[in-house]
Amino acid sequence: MRCKPSIAARLWEIPHASAPTLRVAAPSGLVASVSNNSPIARAGAGLAVSLAAAGPAQAAGENYDVALGFFLALCFFLAFLIYIIPALVAWHRRHPRSREIWALTLLLGWTGIAWLAALVWALRTEPPDKTADPA
Repeated sequence: MRCKPSIAARLWEIPHASAPTLRVAAPSGLVASVSNNSPIARAGAGLAVSLAAAGPAQAAGENYDVALGFFLALCFFLAFLIYIIPALVAWHRRHPRSREIWALTLLLGWTGIAWLAALVWALRTEPPDKTADPA
C-alpha cells in the first residue's frame, strides 16, 4: 500500500522537464525564470521566481570589471608606497627623528614640497649628541 506524499515532501520534488518556463533578462543582466510547475507553485504558494545570475551576462574572457578593480587596487597600493618613502627611509636608517618624519610625510606629504623636505630630512645624517660622555 502506497501513502500519499505530504506537502513538505512535494516541496523538494524536481519540476518536470516539460513544465513551461519563462526566462526574462533584465537590462541589468539579471535573469529570472518563472515556472508554473515549480514545487512551490504545486504546493499552492503561487509562482516561483529565481534569480539565475547575480551579475551581467558576459562572454568567456570578458571579466573587465575584475581586471580593472585589481589594476586600481594595485595602483593605489603602489601610490601609497611611493607616498611613504621618506618615512620608510627614516625608519630603515633608524633616524633619531623618524616619528616626526612619519608625521610630516603622512600629514603634509600630499603638498609635494613637504614630501621632498621629509625625504631630504630622512637622508640627512644627524650629528652625534655632544652632551653624551664618550667614556
